[in-house]
Amino acid sequence: HLKQASDVKPMPFFPAGTKSLLAKHLTKDVWEKLADKTDEFGFTFKEAIFSGCKNTDSGIGVYMGSHQAYYAFAPLLDKIIEEYHGHSKTDQHLRDMDYKKLNCPKFPADEDAM
Repeated sequence: HLKQASDVKPMPFFPAGTKSLLAKHLTKDVWEKLADKTDEFGFTFKEAIFSGCKNTDSGIGVYMGSHQAYYAFAPLLDKIIEEYHGHSKTDQHLRDMDYKKLNCPKFPADEDAM
């Protein structure tokens, strides 16, 4: 079976019952776009999906080699992240760092003195 990432060719076949997000979202279109792609650090798409192809009982099935790989492999990763985390690439993490707006309970007297 698969011994290294370069063994992933052609498009992976997942046995019936494979429930990984990789198996669900790796369509022919996504494979054709990404199969030979690398991120700017040389991390390949096949390296990203190798574990999930080798271990078909995986829950997610992908590992990224760098932060940039999330952008390089976005046609697959955006779908996986949206399903797993429940937010899309257009969602924003809103934050307000004004401590005066925090609604926190008062410290107990013995901790307040610290």
